[in-house]
Amino acid sequence: MIKLKFMLRESNINIPLLCVVSALLIIFPFVIRGHFEQNMAILILMWASLASAWNIFGGYTGQVSLGHAIFFGMGAYGAVVPFIKWNVTPWIGIFIGMACATLLALIIALPIFRLSAQYFAIATVALGETVRIIAVNTPFVGGAAGIDIMRPKANPWYAVQFMTKTPYYYFFLIILSLVFFLMLYINSSKMGYYFRTIKANQIAAASVGIDTRKYKTIALVISACITSLCGSFYAQYQLYVDPNTAFLGAISTRMVMMAVIGGIGTMMGPILGAVALVPLSEYTRATFGATIPGIDQVLYGVLILLIILYQPKGVVVLIQNIFKKFNSFLFKMMKRRGYHDTSKS
Repeated sequence: MIKLKFMLRESNINIPLLCVVSALLIIFPFVIRGHFEQNMAILILMWASLASAWNIFGGYTGQVSLGHAIFFGMGAYGAVVPFIKWNVTPWIGIFIGMACATLLALIIALPIFRLSAQYFAIATVALGETVRIIAVNTPFVGGAAGIDIMRPKANPWYAVQFMTKTPYYYFFLIILSLVFFLMLYINSSKMGYYFRTIKANQIAAASVGIDTRKYKTIALVISACITSLCGSFYAQYQLYVDPNTAFLGAISTRMVMMAVIGGIGTMMGPILGAVALVPLSEYTRATFGATIPGIDQVLYGVLILLIILYQPKGVVVLIQNIFKKFNSFLFKMMKRRGYHDTSKS
């Protein structure tokens, strides 16, 4: 308990506020029962987890990956294919997907970590597109048509297929909670310091004895496993998976955008990015989607430009500055009031 408090303070997390937010998240499905609102809450939790997963690799070590959708797709197909082909419960398939994502991360780490800066980013895009094309042309995994997962007569817990959204909400809440505590540990651990040193200067990190390739690989594997886990549950939530959605490059792009807008390299940044962008996307799509297709993407672009121009460190820093100014204002008001009170006495 003492160590947890230390990790929370080390990451500048307000403990009372965290408790209040946690309580609200737990009771949310019982208070808000609308399908649109519950679906949006599920997407916020999922994208917060995905953006945080990307941030562990891209934000902490400085390696800009634009191909994380391959791990998302691995998780989706890892849970779905064994269930459809051999009736293996997705609970086992989830770990199959994570194992495949880990293996792929280890394989691609060998060649692409030799690249740097823009060449690394281009390589990840190429890898993502390569995996998508392979999936499109592989009949065993449904090819371009994809796989319909729905099995109405199956046991809901065995098939991980439920009639309500509430179970999926709690699945993604558990994932985000796990990611949150993992990031707490990373922030206060030696590994986290190594990650940030590598981001600052790889050559300097190597010169002081840090095995840069090893720690970048660790960050990539952690990030890949979390991304795969989200892909597995999202496939069960949608009850359908195909290469053009599971391996879509836009998934990788949205992870990056949420991390950048929220605050790249920070703990709360990706979560705040998801909280800001998902409602914006869902409401604009619901309101203007039929008349102005792609309006949410336009708004994403405008937001990114504004953040880069006026708040390059992300929304999280803006919120921290607002809180600091508010606390400073309260302190001054209390000090003035105390001064007047003592002068009267």
